[in-house]
Amino acid sequence: MKNLNQHVKSDKVKWIITGIALVLILAILGGVLAAVLTETNPKDWFEQLAGEETETSDEETPANTENGGAVIGAPVENGIKLMSAKIPVAEFAANGVSAQAETAYTLTVTIVPDTATDKTVDWEIAFVNPSSEWATDKVVTDYVTVTPTADGALTANVACLQAFGEQIVVTVISRDNPLATATCTIDYAQKVTGATLKLGDITVNLGGTTNVKWQINANGEGFGGAPDLDYTVNDVYTLAEDFTASIELIQKTYVSPENSIEFGGKTWACRGDFFGDITTSGIVFDRSLLTACDFINYGRVNDIVLNDVSASELLEYTSSVQNGTFADVVITFSGEHGSCEFSSHINISEFVNSASVTGISLGNSYLVF
Repeated sequence: MKNLNQHVKSDKVKWIITGIALVLILAILGGVLAAVLTETNPKDWFEQLAGEETETSDEETPANTENGGAVIGAPVENGIKLMSAKIPVAEFAANGVSAQAETAYTLTVTIVPDTATDKTVDWEIAFVNPSSEWATDKVVTDYVTVTPTADGALTANVACLQAFGEQIVVTVISRDNPLATATCTIDYAQKVTGATLKLGDITVNLGGTTNVKWQINANGEGFGGAPDLDYTVNDVYTLAEDFTASIELIQKTYVSPENSIEFGGKTWACRGDFFGDITTSGIVFDRSLLTACDFINYGRVNDIVLNDVSASELLEYTSSVQNGTFADVVITFSGEHGSCEFSSHINISEFVNSASVTGISLGNSYLVF
């Protein structure tokens, strides 16, 4: 009986503790819900959803390091096996590669048979045709270096220091048997060195921020238009490259305050789905685009959708811009041996309300003198 009473008392304690915990949880949830529903600053609500803010920067492009440059060819093996692996830029220092190098590879030798007593090797580098018009009087190590990780080591780092116009060959030779060798040829693939882009009358500031005016009058002429893209490539190479280009408008996430537009004293989010490939179409910042964006101000209780407001309210809301964060324009160049990107952040600097002339009329078309 004593054990039974203890068991009953234990269950009662457990239920009491569980009840208290439930009351506390409900109180906390109620406080959070009340705070959200009575929130008057949507920017703070965005911050709650977004968590930590992500910093954005206007880094110079191209951002992708796989933009052509040195390319290691298939090895030619004669008793020695040779493999190559690209070294990431972040690992240059750890591998003793100069920070000024464009690209770098690790070459690894496998001696056959594995039971060979002396597995040491020597490494050599030279132009394939040192007497060619481009290579004449040039020193190969000014362009590409090969550095064994130790004397006689089976690994070596190959670093490309600058563009070259004659193929380069790396040779590895067995010290025990000079007839056992392996070679690999290094080419320099053409790369994109710069780009310019205009969207109609908007000059895009690649690598930085592009300020854009937005026409809100349905009868006004919008800003922007079809894309006019041009780019440059290096003129020193051994592999010519054909590049294809695509242009995208990438929307910034609307749950983060630094990626929302602030105007008219409110923080607006874009809910439109028009973003994407604009390689052919380009983009025009006009009233139709404003409608397509489907801007909304989250008040949590009284949301405001810009498409639903009157003309006077639209003028009031768009009278000033405090933060014009909108989207990113990204150009991607793709080739057989690499790709690279150029980008610009689009910032809305001003909303414009101006109408275009559609015709002319005279008060009296018939005069008598």
